Amino acid sequence: MSRTRRLFTPEFKVEAARRVIDGGRSVTEVARELRVHESLLGKWVRAERLREGAVAAARGVPPDEGLAEHERAELTRLRAEVAEKDGDIAFLKKSLGVLCGTATPVSRYELVAAECADHDISILTALLGVSRSGYDAWAARRRRGEVSPRRQRRRDLEVKILAHWQASRRTYGSPRITADLHAEGERVSANTVAEIMAEMGIEGISPRTFKVRTTVVDPTASFPPDRVGRSFDRGRLDAVWTSDITYLTCGEGDAYWCAIRDEHSRRVLGWSLAEHMRTELVTAAVEAAVTVRGGSVTGTILHSDRGSRYTSHDMAKACSGHGLRRSMGATGICWDNAGAESLWSTVEHEYYKRHAFTTYASLLAGLGKYIRFYNNDRRHSSLGMVSPIDFEITSRTSRQSS
Repeated sequence: MSRTRRLFTPEFKVEAARRVIDGGRSVTEVARELRVHESLLGKWVRAERLREGAVAAARGVPPDEGLAEHERAELTRLRAEVAEKDGDIAFLKKSLGVLCGTATPVSRYELVAAECADHDISILTALLGVSRSGYDAWAARRRRGEVSPRRQRRRDLEVKILAHWQASRRTYGSPRITADLHAEGERVSANTVAEIMAEMGIEGISPRTFKVRTTVVDPTASFPPDRVGRSFDRGRLDAVWTSDITYLTCGEGDAYWCAIRDEHSRRVLGWSLAEHMRTELVTAAVEAAVTVRGGSVTGTILHSDRGSRYTSHDMAKACSGHGLRRSMGATGICWDNAGAESLWSTVEHEYYKRHAFTTYASLLAGLGKYIRFYNNDRRHSSLGMVSPIDFEITSRTSRQSS
């Protein structure tokens, strides 16, 4: 059964308050007598005193005049309480940005330190939801010039992230750097790495979508079938190789680069650079790739576009001599040779476009250095964030153990 709520008229409230004010009696005594709650009666008493002060001020009478000693003491206490609440409100307005966001304890400690000259520290820490002992420990460390364990951890990560970014020739973004850190035993998320990189003003390089390249087709040539059908990774090494030619330049003139890549491990097996685009540019890359594989590549598919260098008699002879099965996609359809196109896009944006080559020799040496990095060190997301060489070693070990 619910209790009926008592209703009090304004006259009753004033009369009850006057019994405390005029009679010099305590709030507890009068509340017991009238059978009302002490806090409710106290509220009426404060309201009546405020009204009484306002009336006195309107008449030009000092608000304390005519009050008994205990009434003056109570009025002084109430004024101090109001001033304290006003101070709390002002502080909360200043700290609104901290309280509404996901501020760290350190941010809250810093706010307490900035406001402690005007407010009590215990009140500030309570309002901000941090402990007084925690603030005191933080303040002591700051006076001694010490760094908190959390901040020290952040600084250590900054040093390591910067080192890995520079080691990657300033190409790695947060996913690959996170993989580097995990390999070192660090427990850190990619989001944290990305946040730190953004704070440091460093970023990785993402290869752009490759452009369609025009292929010069020999109208008299015969074309082998497309044995790949855009399914480049067949789940094992030396199942499918892809190849293409790209145009480069240096201070001494034009250059042409041909490379061959294993589409399972993403390893660049062979490449050649020349100042011409004759068939020997391609056959030199084939010979280099075959040598890397120890000469045993019978049955491997070599996929390319329909350029005249790949359809030439010399190229057909070189492939036949090593047992390579030629395969060609459609003319001008970049997706039919997406593996090779992807390689060119990576090399172009991570290395070639970020350097100036004054001589043919510097271009040759630079590409050789980058390909060693690409094969031995660069983490590939398609390989589970390991390098092609490491991937091949793991693949061969797994096959032998099974």
